[in-house]
Amino acid sequence: CKAQRLQSITHFAHRGAMNIDGLAESRIALLMQHAGLKKPSDIFLLEKQDIMKAPGMGELSANNLLSAIQQAKN
Repeated sequence: CKAQRLQSITHFAHRGAMNIDGLAESRIALLMQHAGLKKPSDIFLLEKQDIMKAPGMGELSANNLLSAIQQAKN
């Protein structure tokens, strides 16, 4: 179910888990719709071009999100 996937990914990205800055529930929903985000591990497979497909996500936003994801990996 889409709502369960959204909550699962949101929980994964939240402060209590990976603490990925800039990855709120609304942004996750956009990435699910426009970038093919389907499960929490897909966050680490996102590329700049995928992120920029979502409305309101320009190059700077994509770079900032990718940087936050990289920090969470470390």
